[in-house]
Amino acid sequence: MKDPLIIGALGGSGTRVVARIVRQMGYFIGEYLNVSEDAMEFVPFYDHWINPFSAYRLQGAHLDLDRMGLDFAECVVRHRAPLHERNRHWGWKEPRSIYLLPFFHRIFPEMKFIQVLRDGRDM
Repeated sequence: MKDPLIIGALGGSGTRVVARIVRQMGYFIGEYLNVSEDAMEFVPFYDHWINPFSAYRLQGAHLDLDRMGLDFAECVVRHRAPLHERNRHWGWKEPRSIYLLPFFHRIFPEMKFIQVLRDGRDM
């Protein structure tokens, strides 16, 4: 399995357009997407783990990294289940990915991350 391409940024900054471009390039970014093209298999994981992971990184709070890793692995399996070509480029779009980059990099050291930056005056 190739390491993923992850798309993230502040919600509303244009990540949906980037996700569409990436899909046009042949990347699998999921089938269970919301109207913003976020990969819904990952949403509960993000909801549960962003704050504990941030506290761990910033304040040294306890974090069960093994449990976090298992939860994430389950999300990846669900996300990739419809993918018939196992060697195909893949990834997902979830704007909050930026908060978990060190975690993702530990699992996928060759991952790619696209951060969308947009002038706040345009949002």
